[in-house]
Amino acid sequence: MKKMRVSFVLLILVISITYFTNGCGPSYGERQTKNEEERKELVQENEEKEKRVISLLANKHNAVYFPPEGLGPTAFTYEFQEFFKIHSQRAFVFKGYLEDIEQTENGIIVEFLCPLGENYFVDKKA
Repeated sequence: MKKMRVSFVLLILVISITYFTNGCGPSYGERQTKNEEERKELVQENEEKEKRVISLLANKHNAVYFPPEGLGPTAFTYEFQEFFKIHSQRAFVFKGYLEDIEQTENGIIVEFLCPLGENYFVDKKA
């Protein structure tokens, strides 16, 4: 009986020492912070990869980016017309959301949504 009590006390002592040296693991806040940092790194890696792919595509086809830098969310139709008129002989790299593609007698018409500013809203479908 005395051996059993000593063994029990020894077991509790070993468990206590193990618990206090290892702790309970990271706290909820620490895990959330780590997850957020990992998510941000993944987003940044994806953005950099996308930029490299778009840059290779643009260089290969001597393409022009759309929307051009400096074009704000309140741009006028005239500004778009001038941009396309100036660059009409070059290919375009559009960053946007495909809405519709239609075959017509005059060719293929591609309709897309292209965010022009930070406050641009795109629904779940897009």
